[in-house]
Amino acid sequence: MAISLSFSQVFLLFLCLFQTPGTHSVLMMNIKNSCEDTIWPAYVSKPHSSELPKNSTGFTLRPGESKIVSAPANWDGTLWGRTHCSGNTTAHKFTCGTGDCGSSALECPSGTAAPAATTLAEFTPKGAAGEYAYSVSLAKGFNLPMTVVPRGNSHQSISDCKATGCVADLNKECPKDVQVVRGNDVIGCNSACEAFKETHDHYCGRSSTYSDHFKGLCPGTQAYENDKTNTFFSCASADYYDVNFCASSFPSSSPRFVTHSTASSPEVYGPGEELWDNSGKSTPLLIKIIASISGTIVGGPFLMWLVHIIWSRYQRADHSRPFFCHLKLIFECRSNWICNCCTNNSNPQENSSAMHHVPSKFPNQREQIMKKVRR
Repeated sequence: MAISLSFSQVFLLFLCLFQTPGTHSVLMMNIKNSCEDTIWPAYVSKPHSSELPKNSTGFTLRPGESKIVSAPANWDGTLWGRTHCSGNTTAHKFTCGTGDCGSSALECPSGTAAPAATTLAEFTPKGAAGEYAYSVSLAKGFNLPMTVVPRGNSHQSISDCKATGCVADLNKECPKDVQVVRGNDVIGCNSACEAFKETHDHYCGRSSTYSDHFKGLCPGTQAYENDKTNTFFSCASADYYDVNFCASSFPSSSPRFVTHSTASSPEVYGPGEELWDNSGKSTPLLIKIIASISGTIVGGPFLMWLVHIIWSRYQRADHSRPFFCHLKLIFECRSNWICNCCTNNSNPQENSSAMHHVPSKFPNQREQIMKKVRR
């Protein structure tokens, strides 16, 4: 059987075969476009980080294509995908609908701030040589689904390392007041911080209904700037990382926190409105305590009163009958076998029908039997 490998796969396999697993002098990333349209990935190094090689900070990927990017040791930076781009790359007239880095060129200069309404992948050196912390962030917003999967040699996912990212299309779930629209299409989704920071800066660096909405759909992503919940991962044994745009799912063999939730989305409010969602995540602790105390105050005495009534009637009743028979003194008897049992424990059917044989001309005797049955 013939085996077909792309050039990038052959190159990665060659590098992995001639290095010790988990020890690297460079950070290798295999960037893949699984989208239906062309995208333009962009890389930006953070201040004081080593620089990427030339022609690596911006390039074109057509549907199904992939490209290997080798970042120098201890590289610290961010990457994202640009969409709806047009213009002449050589004449510095290149612009994009989302993810534009403002350079008017295919490549993005070092130190460029990550643009709004863009899904970001971040890599940061973590102590040990060759180990990186990686994450997918929605703190600036969303434009493309993106996953990051650590890989070992032979292209296998690593069982003790987690994949992260977002496979949901949040453009379809984006609240209207933070949408990025081109024509009739939503091509991006701003974070609340980016959309309202001029007038409502309290959305920045903290949880809100908007960030909770996106976190519910993509649990393993960073939903806002200071979000530390299931957002940063590391893998000491990774040989390289698959960064896949528009992946429809995560590799089945790779453990992960992140799955696309199909639960109904919480209601999203506009700026300045109350930010309590339907899930109750934002309910203040004081209200929960008050509700708990109120339930105890109202429910506790009622339950004690009910037990007292049942027990006091049982003490005055005939103890030869089963205890449950005395419940009919409080609750209406709706079951014949309980009623029969309560009239006479030894022969319920005989006593149950006794009143039918009493002539109507003896009303007092009939009334006495009826009282016995009711007891």
